[in-house]
Amino acid sequence: MGRWDAVALIAAAGTIAVLYATGGRESSATFTAVPLIAVFVVACASPTGPLGRLLAAPLTEWGGRISYSLYMTHFIVFLVTKKLVGWERFVAAPLGVRVAVLIGYALAIIAAATVTFWAVEEPGRRLVRRWSTRSRRA
Repeated sequence: MGRWDAVALIAAAGTIAVLYATGGRESSATFTAVPLIAVFVVACASPTGPLGRLLAAPLTEWGGRISYSLYMTHFIVFLVTKKLVGWERFVAAPLGVRVAVLIGYALAIIAAATVTFWAVEEPGRRLVRRWSTRSRRA
C-alpha cells in the first residue's frame, strides 16, 4: 500500500469515526471531520497503490465525468420519481421491494446524468472550445 493510500484510508476512517461518534448530528465535534475530508481529497490526488488503481478504473473515471450532470439532475429526478412512484407506498413494503425501488431510483439518476452529459454538457464544451479557438486566432 502506498503512503497516500494509507493517508486516505486513515482520513476516511477518522471521518467515519467522528460522524459515528456524533451520530451525524451537527455539532462542534462534527466540524472536526472537515479537515479530515480535506486530507482525504488531497491524498486521493496522488495514490499509487490499490486506491490509485481504483480511481483510475474506467468506471470510476466515467463516474467522475458525469458527476456534474448527476449533481445538476438528481433533484429533478427525485421530484419526478416522487410524483410518479409515490415513496409513501413503500414504507411498509418488504426490504427486498424497498431495495429494488432504491436501485431503480439510483439507475434513473445515473441514466438522467448520462443523457444530460452527452446531450448538454459535451456539446456545450465543444462549443466553448470552438469559441475560444476563434478568439485566439482573432
